[in-house]
Amino acid sequence: MENLKQFIEDEISLHLEEKFMTNDEVFWAAQSFLRDGYLKVSHLIPVSVKELFYAEVRELLGKYAKRRDLHMESTGNTPRFMSNVRQVDIAEYGEVIPAVYHSESLIKFMGKLAKEEIIPNPWEFEKFIINCQHKVGDTHGFHWGRLPL
Repeated sequence: MENLKQFIEDEISLHLEEKFMTNDEVFWAAQSFLRDGYLKVSHLIPVSVKELFYAEVRELLGKYAKRRDLHMESTGNTPRFMSNVRQVDIAEYGEVIPAVYHSESLIKFMGKLAKEEIIPNPWEFEKFIINCQHKVGDTHGFHWGRLPL
C-alpha cells in the first residue's frame, strides 16, 4: 500500500507541476474558484490516477454498496434514493481514494488557489463517500455543505 500511496502522490505532484507551470495558469484557476465559489478538481488529477480511482470505485460499489431509500428530516424530509459505500468501508478497503484525499501536493495546491490553508474534513464520516444513483428516480435531494472549503 505504501508504494501505491507514494506513486499516487508522485503522479499528482508531477501533474500539477506540468499543468500549472506558469503563474498565469495558477492565477486563472484561482480566479475561477473565487468567482464561482467551487472548483472542479478533475483536471487536477492525472489520467493514471483517475483510472486507478475509477477502478477502485467500481470494486467498492460491487462489494460494499448499500441501498438507501429514505427522507432526511433535517432538510425538510427531502429524499435520498441511492446506493452508497460508507466512508468507513472506503477507509478500510480502499487505497486510492484515501491516498488522493490525503495527497499533500493536491491539498497544498488547492490551498494556493483558495488563498487559505486547506484542512481535511474534521468529521470522519464525511471525508469521502461513494454515491451511486443507478435506478430511475434516484436522487440525492436537497443538500448543503457545512464547511467553507
